[in-house]
Amino acid sequence: MTRVGDSAVGYSIESSRSLATTVVVRAWGFWKSAVAERFAEDVLSAVTKSAPFTVLFDLTELKPQGYDGEKAFDAAIAAVSALSSFRCAAIVTTNALSKLQLNRLVRAQKQTRWVFVDSLADAERALAAASRS
Repeated sequence: MTRVGDSAVGYSIESSRSLATTVVVRAWGFWKSAVAERFAEDVLSAVTKSAPFTVLFDLTELKPQGYDGEKAFDAAIAAVSALSSFRCAAIVTTNALSKLQLNRLVRAQKQTRWVFVDSLADAERALAAASRS
């Protein structure tokens, strides 16, 4: 498991306990450069350990991001999407502004395998379906 930051600001990355080929990324708070700078690299490192793979982004505690955080998510979206073993990513967020921000990043890259869902249960269902296809 990778964990960066503290209880107020940061992220963690680990393998899913319920979905064998899924990497779970949890992020929280408002990121400064110290937290954001390694995010894409850490996500990429985690997903290249399993093929094919899906990613569950639990962003229920993430605040809308400034430049550093947005740049980190943009880089992670591009890096993950470029891998041939990537199947699908599900993003769960409860903050409307964070959802709009991330949706804009995904659409700007013309990514079609990224879905926004309302709950972790919905995310697991979407990823399980993507893993079977």
